[in-house]
Amino acid sequence: MPQTPVSKYASRAAALIGEKSGDLTVRSKCNERHQTTGERLFLCDCKCGREAKVLGSSIRQKTRRSCGKCGHVIVKVGDTSGRLTVIGIAGNVLECECSCNAGKTVTVNKYSFANGATRSCGCLKREQLKLLQDASKKNLAGITSGRLTCIAESTEEGADGCLKLKCTCKCDGREVLVTRSSFLSEGTRSCGCLKREQGRRNALACHKKTRQKYKDARKVKIEGRWLLSQIAACEFLDVHKDTVRYWCDKGIPWMNGGRLVRIHLPKPFIQRKPYFFQDELQKILDAKEAAEEIRKITGLVHVEEGAKERGISRTALKLRVYRAGYKSTPQSGKRKDGRMGRRAYITREILDAVCPWPSTNPAAPTSQASGKKPATGAPPQAEPTSQLETTQESESFSQLKDYAAKKMKGKQQRIVLLACSGSGSVPLADLATEFQWGTAARDENFHSAQTQINKKLRKAALPWILIRNNNKATLAFHERK
Repeated sequence: MPQTPVSKYASRAAALIGEKSGDLTVRSKCNERHQTTGERLFLCDCKCGREAKVLGSSIRQKTRRSCGKCGHVIVKVGDTSGRLTVIGIAGNVLECECSCNAGKTVTVNKYSFANGATRSCGCLKREQLKLLQDASKKNLAGITSGRLTCIAESTEEGADGCLKLKCTCKCDGREVLVTRSSFLSEGTRSCGCLKREQGRRNALACHKKTRQKYKDARKVKIEGRWLLSQIAACEFLDVHKDTVRYWCDKGIPWMNGGRLVRIHLPKPFIQRKPYFFQDELQKILDAKEAAEEIRKITGLVHVEEGAKERGISRTALKLRVYRAGYKSTPQSGKRKDGRMGRRAYITREILDAVCPWPSTNPAAPTSQASGKKPATGAPPQAEPTSQLETTQESESFSQLKDYAAKKMKGKQQRIVLLACSGSGSVPLADLATEFQWGTAARDENFHSAQTQINKKLRKAALPWILIRNNNKATLAFHERK
C-alpha cells in the first residue's frame, strides 16, 4: 500500500518537540485541544519541576515562558519589607517565612513581599484603622495629601459611613470628593491627573520602543548582502508601494519583464514583512536610467534633472511646484525601449522660485557685484526676465489689502496685512513671535498658512502668490504676470 504523506501540520507539531521557551521545554504532544480555539496543546516541563500544558503558538512566539506556578522573584534570607524580615523559605516556592517587629512569624507570598503589598503581620493595618477612627472626629481642613488639599466636609456620605471631604487639586484647582480613609491613607492623591500623566509617559515610552524596532527592521544585513524593507525600498526607488508590488507580480518593464524578488523575514513582532536586496534595487535604477532618455528642450528643465541639481527628491520638487501654484509643462517623447511617454518639465524661473540655491551650496551662483565668477556647475546668471517680479512699493498692494480685510480672518488676514505693510514681505521670526509658534510646530504653521492664502488668492483670481524664501527667512508676495 502507498504510504500516506505526513501533513504539514503534523510536521510542524513534531518540530516543536524539544523546543525551549524561557523555563519551559516541550516534551510531547497532548491529546487535548484548547476549548475555544481548538489549537493543539503540548506537554512541557518547567525548571521548577512542574508540568504545564501550553499552546503551540505560545511556544513558537515565545509568549509563554513558565508554568505560571513558580516564582521568578528572588527573595533571600535577611531581606526586609516594611516590618517584615525573611527568616526562611517555605515549602511552597511561592511563599517565604517572615518575622514581624511585633514578634509574630507569618508566611507571606513572595510577590506581595517584593512589591510591598504585605508589610506586616497585620499590626500595621490595625494601627492605621485606629488612626482613621480617631481622625474621623477631627477637622481636616487645610491638610494636604499628595496633590489634594482638604477644604471642608461635604454632605455626601462614603461607604464607611463618614462624610466625604471636599478637596482641591494642585493641577488646575479642580474640586473632587474623597473619602476620609482614602485621603488619610493616600489612596487618592489627585483628581486623576497623576494617572493621566503616568499613562502618557507609558504610551510615549512604548511609542519610542516601537519606533526603534521598526527603524532597526528597515535595513538588515544577511550573509554580506543588505536587505531593505518595503518602506525603505520605496524610498530608495522613489516609487509608490503599489508599483513595487506590481513589479513583484507582473515584472519590471525595462528589464525584459523580469520580476522583483521579495524575501520574507521575521519582523520584530509576530507578523512578517517583505524585504528586497539593495543591489537588485540598484540594478533597477541603473536599467531605468539607461532605458529612459530625457529630451533636452530649450528654456525648460526636466523635473528629475532639476531635483538632482538642487539635491532633493523628484517627489519633493513636484510637491513644491504644486503648493506654490505653478503647473509643469508635459512634453511627449519616445524612450529607448520604444514606448511613448509624457515628461514633466518646468521653467528655470519656476525652479529658482520654488527651490532657490542654498547659501552654503558651492555651486550656487555669486552676484556680479562681488566680481567673482560662478562656480562650476552653477546655472548661468540671467537677467530678471522671470514671470514673477518682487514688488517693493506698498501702494501696489492696495487691492490685496482690501481683499484681506473683506474676505480673510484671523491669522491669514494678519499675515497678509503685515506683508503688505512691509513692502510685500514679512520675516518668519516676526510671525513666530506674533502668533507664539514654538520651534517644533513653526515650519508646519508656516506651510499651512502659505497654502491656505495661496488657495484663496487663486480662487479670487488675484495676480499674487505668497512664496517662502529660506535664504532670507521671509514670506514674500510676488506678482504673477
